[in-house]
Amino acid sequence: TLSLTDDFRQRYLQNGRDWQSTIRPRVESFLVAAAARSRHLRIILDAHASIAFLAGTVLDVKSGIAVQLVQKGRVGARIWRADDGTAGASLVEIVMTGGGGRDIAVFLSAAQNVAPQARAYTIKARLNVGKTLEFSFTCGPGQQSIAGGAHGAALADQMANAVRRAKAEDPDAVVHLFASVPNSILFYLGQQHQAIAPCIVYEFDFDRRGNKSYH
Repeated sequence: TLSLTDDFRQRYLQNGRDWQSTIRPRVESFLVAAAARSRHLRIILDAHASIAFLAGTVLDVKSGIAVQLVQKGRVGARIWRADDGTAGASLVEIVMTGGGGRDIAVFLSAAQNVAPQARAYTIKARLNVGKTLEFSFTCGPGQQSIAGGAHGAALADQMANAVRRAKAEDPDAVVHLFASVPNSILFYLGQQHQAIAPCIVYEFDFDRRGNKSYH
């Protein structure tokens, strides 16, 4: 177990803590040590979206580690594996250009629709966005829209490939990632970080005790 609770006030970093210099090294060293002990890991990601994504970058598709993810949801906790045989609908991709910047904004709407608030944030924060990729299901967002690990891994592949295409002309373009998806999806997406980096993962103020938006 890696406990990061001392670094946070609920979902918010304590004063003097930093995502890059405080949180990232602790998560990376913990997972590297766990992978050194066993090539088969079962992970419970009771953590922020950015930590789930970071975990995937450490245990990426080339790591050789067999990972099971404990995904909590409306029907309780289930074990997700990238080879568990589940299948479901693909995501609808919408590509929009405009703004004149070199960066790419990515909106992932599975559990909730992130587009309105994420778009408002990119404008308010004056992000250097010139292209936006929106991913959603035809039937709309929902808590059970993803069937399991294999379905989630396939969706992560779809999104990573779309980002790779969007970055073809500028591989160094920064990807700004706004997502309302199960943490397991962010883990699988993190496993594809070579296609996405450099990127920034944004956290939403779910508790509405901060800026009531993204940070």
